[in-house]
Amino acid sequence: AQTAAPRSAAQPSTPPADGEVVKITPFEVRADRDGSYGAVNSNSITMFEVELEKLPLSADVYTKTFMEDVGSRSIESLILGNTAGAGMDSSNSGAIGNSQPGDRTGGAFLPPMLANPIDQAELETLDPAHFRAEWKWDGIRVQVAASGGARRLYSRAGEDVSAAFPDIVEAIDFEGVFDGELLVRREEAVAPFNDLQQRLNRKTVTPRMLKEHPAHVRLYDVLRLNGEDVRDLPFDARRVRLEAWMAEKPRSRFDVSPLVVFSDWAHLATLRESMREDGIEGLMLKRGDSPYVAGRPKGPWFKWKRDPMLADCVLMYAQRGHGKRSSFYSDFTFGCWRVVPSETGDKRELVPVGKAYFGFTDEELRWLDKWVRDHTTNRFGPVREVEPGLVLEIAFDGIARSSRHKSGVAMRFPRINRIRTDKPPAEADSVANLLALIGVENTAQ
Repeated sequence: AQTAAPRSAAQPSTPPADGEVVKITPFEVRADRDGSYGAVNSNSITMFEVELEKLPLSADVYTKTFMEDVGSRSIESLILGNTAGAGMDSSNSGAIGNSQPGDRTGGAFLPPMLANPIDQAELETLDPAHFRAEWKWDGIRVQVAASGGARRLYSRAGEDVSAAFPDIVEAIDFEGVFDGELLVRREEAVAPFNDLQQRLNRKTVTPRMLKEHPAHVRLYDVLRLNGEDVRDLPFDARRVRLEAWMAEKPRSRFDVSPLVVFSDWAHLATLRESMREDGIEGLMLKRGDSPYVAGRPKGPWFKWKRDPMLADCVLMYAQRGHGKRSSFYSDFTFGCWRVVPSETGDKRELVPVGKAYFGFTDEELRWLDKWVRDHTTNRFGPVREVEPGLVLEIAFDGIARSSRHKSGVAMRFPRINRIRTDKPPAEADSVANLLALIGVENTAQ
């Protein structure tokens, strides 16, 4: 197990692979190379987007969860710019909404501004003096909207998730529209994403859940304040207003994401790699003169994620995919070695540590499908068990202890990075290796 080095252009299967993941007539849901997950129509126009990495890592439920994230409305109603009956504030077009009020005085949803992925080579072409840096928090992008007596919490897709987070809604004692990150926070510490995941997609929240997984919103932008639409102001001016507003009085369940001070790109790169605390997955870069523009304009905002961790795992099970992948075994469960004491001495066994269903090319998918068919040892409905003969290099963004998994660990956003036909399965990583990474993940280097 290790931390990934930047991938060269010559390496195969850059994750995640472009292309269809599942067909939703008349649109396709497609994985992008930055780890996002969007619906695209026949003209390749992005209709809406959520982050694939924020969805449960289970191929049999991710389509359902995706639909819950964008709402129960028909896919046909989500045509770009078609806000009729969608209940969004149409003063800034280009995104979807839900059944929230369509006027500006009832907590209406405002379309979010999105960032483009960037690497250090691209950064070197930009002037660092023009940009402000913030930590990229490992939570769920949300919008807090309150006006005219209405208090609402929206997902980045415009879904009203207020009912699932009553602790946040009850703390909204102000009016305005704010952009931020939904987290689980205990005292001053941001909890791992796995903790937040316990609060997602719940129709009711128990008192115990509220106590053990307290929600918090870390704000990083303001869109409306004191009845004024401030989206046309530059980022620096909006930031001044946000900080001044927060300084007026203590605000339970809310704080402001701090700016990261840096001198040049090399300095920022050092800060990015040194920060391995829970709740941080990289950096956001925003031009100081950028207005808040709905959609994903090229140039003003960038996201610079940390390089992923890597582990060599052994393929254990495979399941058929969805949509155009329904004829291929494309959902793969993989494991690592664990030492088990026995009367005859210690022995090693494989235990599942994760599941991945993208990161490979179409050619590699065909190869994997044939390998699964040729090495099947057992069948459980749509699932095939395979002999422990193939090593997969798995990339993942984080790791945490988990009592829900037999291995005791849960990977964050795993995907297949390489097929290691050159490595014997006996030399794959152990669960102990992964547990050691938890110390690296939770400690600033």
